[in-house]
Amino acid sequence: MHTTINLHFRLLFFFLLGTISSSCTQTISVNQWTVLTQEYIQEEATNSLERWNHYLRNDLDSLKLDAKFIYTIGVRGNHEFAKNSGLRSLGSYLIRTGKPERGIVFLKKASHYFKLKGNWILHTEILNEIGNGYLNWSKPLQAKKYFLLSLQSGKKSPDPTSEFLAKINLAQAYVQLDQLEKAIVLAQDYKSKAIKYKKYEAVANAYALLGTIAEQRLNIPLAKEYYTKSAFFGFKSNAKSQIAQAYTNQAIVYFQEGKANEALHYFNKALVMRLQTNNGKAICESYYNLGAFYTELNKLTDAEMFYHKSREYAKSKKLLRDELDALMALKDLASANGNSEKSLVYLEEYVVLQDKQLVASNTTTLHDMELIEHFEKLEFQQKERNTEKRLTQLVAENARTKRNIFLFFAGCIVVILALFYYFR
Repeated sequence: MHTTINLHFRLLFFFLLGTISSSCTQTISVNQWTVLTQEYIQEEATNSLERWNHYLRNDLDSLKLDAKFIYTIGVRGNHEFAKNSGLRSLGSYLIRTGKPERGIVFLKKASHYFKLKGNWILHTEILNEIGNGYLNWSKPLQAKKYFLLSLQSGKKSPDPTSEFLAKINLAQAYVQLDQLEKAIVLAQDYKSKAIKYKKYEAVANAYALLGTIAEQRLNIPLAKEYYTKSAFFGFKSNAKSQIAQAYTNQAIVYFQEGKANEALHYFNKALVMRLQTNNGKAICESYYNLGAFYTELNKLTDAEMFYHKSREYAKSKKLLRDELDALMALKDLASANGNSEKSLVYLEEYVVLQDKQLVASNTTTLHDMELIEHFEKLEFQQKERNTEKRLTQLVAENARTKRNIFLFFAGCIVVILALFYYFR
């Protein structure tokens, strides 16, 4: 009798053990796949954060594509870090391409996530970006609020540079608010701290802003001094675009002082450096500046030559706004020469190109709106999947509960029968 009972217990034990083992094996398999997927998404999102700064300065189209890719894999893998990294990149793209309102919405979502996660480095940077969005939107009061929040968040960051990251942008907000004394204090403090951490490009930016303020106050000698220092630190940073801009500013100062030869020297130096960087918009600007320089000296033949260079280069790079500026300058120049027929031709070309720019602008806006709708659609689909997944889990939990109850009563019956047979 005891042998029979033991056999029944052993069969029941091995049946239950087999069921549990099978369940565990399936769970481990699923988890291993999930971990691999999450690791891939995490790695891609982390790489995206490293690419963000480069794309922001050099290639906004790549920033947009990167944002779309990271956000998409984040949604499909239900990976919040990737999703919010994508939102951050898209927000930065939008505030720099004329859609700050929508960009700020995405940045605020990302800011909330990274704050909850205690990632104070990214939280500080995103608050600074929101401030930049409002600054580009010509809302300096709102920008000021977020720059101050960024500085407050930076105090919690393990990166010491986070603590003063937003100061230069806050100074720019104060310039827009016509509070120049506050802007100067902030720019000077930012400059001192940037020098301490050898952030030479940041130092160059601070000197450039100080030069702009000095120029607004008609303190030309001081402006020239700041622009010269901006170029010096630009050289130390090896940032050619920064150095070229400093040369341009310095050339303007020299021209205002009546030093035409010095101004021409620095305009040419800026052009040479910009040709090395292959920055199309900056090169167009240098050609245009030289055209304006010769116009002011009444050397209209030289002026026309450089305006044409600016236009042709803009056309080759499909920079419609810069081509329009060059065309308008050529029209005005023809009028100044008394050539009304030529002026009319330029005007007609200007109108045609303006219509073309309007179409291009609408197309760009349409593409960006499609991108925004793509993000929102993915988010909605993910919410639907999460709801469906939760319902499936509830059904599965209900089924497991019923199975557990059945096994419990079956076990009780087995025990009762075993006891009955034992006492019998």
